[in-house]
Order: sequence, then C-alpha cells, then structure tokens
Amino acid sequence: MAQAKILSGSILGINALRVEVEVDITRGLPAFIIVGLPDKAVEEAKERVKSALKTISQEIFNKRIVVNLAPVQFKKVGSHFDLAIALSLLSASGYLRKEALEKVKNFLFVGELSLDAKLRPIKGALAFAELACKQQVQGLFLPKENAQEAKLISSLEVYGINNLKELLDHLNGLISLKPCDSHPALNYQPSLETFLEIKGQALAKRAAIIAVAGGHHLFLLGPPGVGKTLLAKAIREMLPPLSLKEAIEVTKIHSLSAEISSPTLILQPPFRAPHHTTSKIALIGGGSHPKPGEITLAHRGVLFLDEAPEFDKSVLEVLRQPLEEGQILVSRAEGKELFPADFLLILSANPCPCGFYGDPQKECRCTFKERLKYTKKLSGPLLDRIDLFVYMQRLKSGEIFEEKREDFKEEIIKKITQAREKQLQRQGKLNAKLSVSEIKKLKIESRAVDRLKEIIEKLALSPRAVHRLLKVSQTIADLEEDSAIRVNHILEASQLRKIEGF
Repeated sequence: MAQAKILSGSILGINALRVEVEVDITRGLPAFIIVGLPDKAVEEAKERVKSALKTISQEIFNKRIVVNLAPVQFKKVGSHFDLAIALSLLSASGYLRKEALEKVKNFLFVGELSLDAKLRPIKGALAFAELACKQQVQGLFLPKENAQEAKLISSLEVYGINNLKELLDHLNGLISLKPCDSHPALNYQPSLETFLEIKGQALAKRAAIIAVAGGHHLFLLGPPGVGKTLLAKAIREMLPPLSLKEAIEVTKIHSLSAEISSPTLILQPPFRAPHHTTSKIALIGGGSHPKPGEITLAHRGVLFLDEAPEFDKSVLEVLRQPLEEGQILVSRAEGKELFPADFLLILSANPCPCGFYGDPQKECRCTFKERLKYTKKLSGPLLDRIDLFVYMQRLKSGEIFEEKREDFKEEIIKKITQAREKQLQRQGKLNAKLSVSEIKKLKIESRAVDRLKEIIEKLALSPRAVHRLLKVSQTIADLEEDSAIRVNHILEASQLRKIEGF
C-alpha cells in the first residue's frame, strides 16, 4: 500500500478553500475511484490524468487507486484538480525523490491537464494565490498562462509550468525553474475626455461630479439622444484608480467570472451595463453553485441600467438590499454565499415609452395609462435609495456645435480627488456610505437647518431621503472646501432630489 497527499484548492463563491488530495494505491483489480463530492468535471479528471501519465509510466494504473478530496463538506467543482491528482499518483508510486516529497508539502498545485500532459490555463488563479498566502505555504505551481495573475500576491513564489514532465523534473532537481518575477504597473489615471465631449447639460455634469466625489447613486431622465448613456460612461472614466487592495479584489472577481482571466491588475473601476432582458439570477448572482452576478462584477465600479423602466420590476427590486449594505447574500440548495456589491448605481430613463412626454418640440404619443405603467416599474423604495435626480433637456442648436473646453479639466479632477481624500480622512469612507449616527455628527449651520425643515415639509421627504439629502449636501460642501453645510449646499442638493412623474 502506498499513500500520498498534495495540497490544492476549490472555488466556492469568489474564494478558494483548502482541499487536500489524498491518494491510496493498493494491490487488487485495476480501478480508479475519486471520492469527496466531485462534480462531473472532477470525475472526468480520471481520463485526463490517465492519458497524461501514460507519457511517464504505464504501470501506475495496474492497481486499485482511490483519490479522496478532503474535506467532504462541500462539492468540488472544476478541472483544476488534475495537476494535484497526477502529482499525488506520481508521489505515491515512487516517482518523486525524498527531497521532492518534502518540497511539495510547502506548495499548492492547481492546473488542468490535456491528454498529452500539457497544462491548460484555469480561472481563479488570484483566488488560489490568496489561499496559498492564507495557508502560509511557500508558493504555488500552476499553468504558465496564469503565473502573472497569481504573482499579484507579491509575497508568494509562483511557478508557471508548461507540462507535467517539466514539473516532475524540477521537483526532482533535474532542471531548475525560476519563479515568476512580475510587478504590476500602477499607472492608471482618471480621464475627462468623454465628459468633455458632452454638449451643454450643465446641471447633469454638475450632478455627475457630485456623484463621483461622494459615491452617490444617480438617476438620469430625458428624451432620447440627449447624452444619458454618454454621461454614464464618462462617470466611470472620472472615478479615481482603485487602490492595490481594491484592484486585487476586483481582479479576483473578474478572474473567477465567465470572462477571460486577466493576467494584469485591473486598476480602472469596472463598468457593467446589463441588457434590460437580464434575469434576477444574472443580476445578483446564483445558480446551483452560486456564482457572482452583474452587481458583483460592478463591485468598486459603476452599474449602469440603461432604460431602467424596461427592466422587469422584480429584477429592479432585488437591488434594494445591495444598495443599502454593499453586499448580497445568495442562498441556494448547495449553500449560501456572500458576494461583495459595493457599486455606484446609475439609472437612465425616458419620460415615457415614446420618450417625448413634456417635450416642447415633439408630441408624445403615449396614453396616460401607458405612461403610468412605464413609471410604475420604478418603485418608491428603490427611488428613495437614489441620491441624485437630473432631467436632461433637449439641446439647443447653438449648444450642439459649441467647442470642447479643456481649460478646466485639471481643476475638476483636482476638486474630485481632494473631496474624496477629505471624506476618507474625516470618516474613513465616502459620504454616500455614512450611517445615521455619522450623519448626526455633520456640521450644519443653523440657517441651513431651518431651510432643511421647510424642504422636508414641501417635498414630503422620508427620513431616508433626508439623510441622503444631507449626504449630498456634505459632498457639495467638500467640493467647495467648506467646513460646514450651508444654505446654498442644502438648496443645490434639494434641486437634485426629485423629478416629477417618478
């Protein structure tokens, strides 16, 4: 009887969990059994590993082989166990020297094998690198295409390998592989190029600056073609670069998604714009094995819902919890997963289905019933969670041909950066994230308090709406480098609070 144990990992949600690949080889009728709640892809590893190991030995599979993926509490999903299973078989069969057996104890192994023993790239390399760091091992071995991504965790020794024989020769000392030496370039800078392309719309531009400075959610209303979508894309470019910690978190999420794994660090805040036919599962995440949805892929960035009333109402309503808490708990039969969902929400809509209700130049073709049905898609509780509302007017002919101004570009970026830094120094978070107790500590002049009371009565604001108005007022004060909230800040914030018809 021969046994071996190799350290690997399994993806659960957006994190990797420790998995020990145990192998027991005994005499008996030839058999190859994998236990420990493997899924179909892991079961199929038997055939991939068999074909790959035939390039090294024909004798391994003449015995009874049992592979256990421990612990058995959760299902093992994915093809990345191939490398650890193959290495454990080689170890138990005596193909590793004594020094190599000691060395493998300090490393984590992940990778999918092709039939000719070459390694194919995997998803979630950064999550496995985090796991290796948490387990305090020396480093990890994985496919060469994933090495740069895994090396974003700089404290690890990361070895990118091409095939199984290369790994075996390295462990046995026949060749010497050098660990990956890659340092991410932190050189992304915010841009106002798209912002400056927008003609006119002074109020909407001001609202965009406030939204970026304080992390406030924004609702853009207006007829077709006035620049709502362009402004949403401009906001993404105006956001400051992610910190190293945030960038690693975002890169890990996108590496684990159905998209192509990124070998570089994502420094620009993500921008997600799902189609209005998107389902609830696609938006918040889920599935039999919970996977992140659009709101998690927009984490630390922008979630843009263009033509928001065209979305199914039940889909929009699931945004309530993540807008408040910055995360979403997805419960399924296989278990529960907590996904991060801290994003800046931008909604856009037309005034009515045809888009021209209230337009002075084009006649609206919608009936009252059609307009009511259209606006009812956006519920009061959802809109109550939006900080800024802007109606974008149709442009005049003179505005369409106005020249792009570059003179105040640096000033805007400087103001936004200073306002965000001031908030982080004062309270450790952006104004949009302030709690009720923190809002009570804000400095407000007495005249501003009196005017606020009048606005509350006039607009019939809920307590949540009042808190959001104060948050926006504080952001305006920060942009103007004022030490307290004053009447003009309250008035500007109230102008961006409500739109008739919604």
